[in-house]
Amino acid sequence: MEPNRFTRAQRGVLDYLLLGWSNREVARQLQLSVRTVETHVEALLRRSRTRNRTALVAWWLQSQQ
Repeated sequence: MEPNRFTRAQRGVLDYLLLGWSNREVARQLQLSVRTVETHVEALLRRSRTRNRTALVAWWLQSQQ
């Protein structure tokens, strides 16, 4: 999956995951429910074919080099 294939909402969530924010913190900042953020995280994991947030962040950083 190419990084530019994420939706705008998924990319917004990813930006905060890169900063190490929790789902709750992201939800508060973006004025979303925690469940909505969780759904975006699940989609990011699925689309990047990674298993967890740490792997997602590593994948993203590597794809940007």
